[in-house]
Amino acid sequence: MTGAARRPAIRPPARPGRAWNRRTEDFRPLVRAFADSGGQRLRLLWPAGGAWYRVALHRRRPGLGVPADAVLVHETLTELPYGLSPRELEVLTRAATGQTNQAIAQALFLSPRTVHSHVEHLLRKTGAASRAEATALALRDGLLRPAPEQLPRFVER
Repeated sequence: MTGAARRPAIRPPARPGRAWNRRTEDFRPLVRAFADSGGQRLRLLWPAGGAWYRVALHRRRPGLGVPADAVLVHETLTELPYGLSPRELEVLTRAATGQTNQAIAQALFLSPRTVHSHVEHLLRKTGAASRAEATALALRDGLLRPAPEQLPRFVER
């Protein structure tokens, strides 16, 4: 393939096994977007097999046996932090991209009032005083479940 960019090989984490294997197809576009972003690290939360995982994606430096475009995927089984619900995590991720309640409501097919309630709940659960503080907390602690198109906002360069 002369002139074509080589795509990185994407392999799911070796553990915990079947749970990751069931969700690999959903996860692959995220890893590919990270690989294409040029970022060095991304921390996020990811559901697989009815459980949640803290996931860190790291760009690896080329070396002996390590291709230049390799991405290391590290995952750890976890509960959703602060008692957040999956929907509150989704709302927090979208709020962290700067979306308004109205935009979040349209994207998630919810009413703006429902989104407002989710924001109030996640602020209370995290102890954040504002959306800005909740966003800083989400970025600092990797409390995100981004879609591939949202990655440029969250990767560490």
